[in-house]
Amino acid sequence: MKRHSIWLLCLLMFFLQSTWFNWILPVSWQSDVHVSPNIVFVLIMYVALYMGRHKALMYGLIFGILQDFMFYGHMLGVHSFAMGLTAYLLGLLQARKPYFILNITLLIGLSYIFFESIMYGTYLLFKVTHMDYLRAFTHNILPSALFSMLVALAIYLPVRKLLDNLISLKKVQEDSSR
Repeated sequence: MKRHSIWLLCLLMFFLQSTWFNWILPVSWQSDVHVSPNIVFVLIMYVALYMGRHKALMYGLIFGILQDFMFYGHMLGVHSFAMGLTAYLLGLLQARKPYFILNITLLIGLSYIFFESIMYGTYLLFKVTHMDYLRAFTHNILPSALFSMLVALAIYLPVRKLLDNLISLKKVQEDSSR
């Protein structure tokens, strides 16, 4: 059951972000800027930092395509590609430890900006959007990145404890199989 806890947590957060968070965010935040909570992305970035790039790539591709199917029907695969690529690239930094809470928060914020910029570029390439990048950055990408950093700070301790437990459980299983 412990092995599947990340999957279950990501699924739970996916359902929560698609149902409750639109009601929790104040309307005043949504008047001029658009804040899109993506808690699953934050969890996948934690997986990338603590469990490696290959697991993060798998989580990013699966939950990205799930977001494509559920929310963004005009182009399938954009979220999957962007989330998988971002998770893989952040997972390349996994060997550079130790991570402090400030480093992790900044990495997740920069990763979110990269993720949204990939999606913006893809949508611009295929003429799905006509908004210039500066407006998209200041009204969509930056506020969402700041909110993702806030979420990353809020869930840091429980997620780190869960991932540390999973990593130690995996090491124990590997040692007992030898």
